[in-house]
Amino acid sequence: MKNYLISFILISCFSPHAELCSNAYAMSEKETALSLSSHSPRREKETPILEEIKERVYSNIPNSANPFPLKEDKNLCFINRIITNPNIIAGYYSYYYDPEDVFNFEKNVLYHFAILNDKLIIGKFCQIGTNVKFIMNGGNHRFEGYSSFPFQAFGGDWSSIPTLGQIKGDTIIGNDVWIGYGATIMPGVSIGDGAIIGALSCVTKNIEPYTIVGGNPAKTIRKRFDEETISFLLDLKWWNWPIEKVTQFATEIVTGERSKLSTL
Repeated sequence: MKNYLISFILISCFSPHAELCSNAYAMSEKETALSLSSHSPRREKETPILEEIKERVYSNIPNSANPFPLKEDKNLCFINRIITNPNIIAGYYSYYYDPEDVFNFEKNVLYHFAILNDKLIIGKFCQIGTNVKFIMNGGNHRFEGYSSFPFQAFGGDWSSIPTLGQIKGDTIIGNDVWIGYGATIMPGVSIGDGAIIGALSCVTKNIEPYTIVGGNPAKTIRKRFDEETISFLLDLKWWNWPIEKVTQFATEIVTGERSKLSTL
């Protein structure tokens, strides 16, 4: 089983291609029934499906408070358990994989100067591959004049020379985003929920939800789903559910069984 998990993680670093939960616990049958009973009259017609799902009871949900969720494997970490910079925020269950050192994650958030106060905000359940880099606003140079050299940064008699580059705001990664090996995310970019970023891509512009992009600069390859399905998923927001509910319906989420998810 462990080898299967390791293989899956390696594949998830693909090429081409804030809250912490409490300790996991099993829902009692009564609790499960209550959580599934508050449906509108229309949805009550789907009770056979709900009855099937409510029978699933779990007692070993991975704990997001554990920085290294794969036993005896320190190559994968939950990001929110290892970051120290208060201007980096990551949602629970978002992970980073690095066979060299998972603490490279924070090192790969570049030009992140406290004086600029820009933030890297990562949603929940994101999957971030090895050597992904985030370029923050401190890496911008002013270039509309005749030189892009940052004189002001060196102080002294140069301290009043206005060479600060454009500040493009926070970098925001949505929920359930997959960022492939070696991708680079430029300052102030927003990546929508469910997007997929191909390996070695350079993302220079905002990416819409559930869009697959690749290349340098990254361009749209295709949408993952039709617009109606994307709207359904953005309304569903499964990543905001209690982890017990996510666990109950994880099979339906990853296999795309909309008929069952539509009953919720």
